[in-house]
Amino acid sequence: WIPEVIPLLKQITVISARSTYEACFPTEITQWKRQAFLALQCQMDQHALTNLIAVGDSAFEMDAAQAMGDRFARAVVKTVKLRPRPSPQELLAELGLVLKQLERIMEAGHPLQIQIDRLRKGPSS
Repeated sequence: WIPEVIPLLKQITVISARSTYEACFPTEITQWKRQAFLALQCQMDQHALTNLIAVGDSAFEMDAAQAMGDRFARAVVKTVKLRPRPSPQELLAELGLVLKQLERIMEAGHPLQIQIDRLRKGPSS
C-alpha cells in the first residue's frame, strides 16, 4: 500500500510546528502548535463558513484547532484525537476508521470531539 500513498503524500503541505516555532517558544509545545495553526488560519477567508477538521495524536493539536476556529466568524470545529504513539498497524487501523467516517464527520453541522481510545482486534476483545 505504500506505493499508492506516496503520490498522495506529495500533494500534502507538511507544516512543522516544532521547527518553525521552537526557537520562539523553547519549552511551550502548546504555543508551537497554536502558532502553526494560527499562521495557517491567516491564509484563509475569515468570513467564510469554515468546516475545520483536525486529526492528530495530542491534545496540543486539538487545542490549537479550537483556537484557530475561534478566529473565524463562522466555524464548525471538529477534532479527531488518535491514540498517542500507536504501532504502525494501530495507526493504519485508526486512519482507516477515520477514513470510513470522514464523510459523516464533514457533513455534521455541529462541532464534534472524537477520541479514539483503542480499537478492537476481534469479537473477543
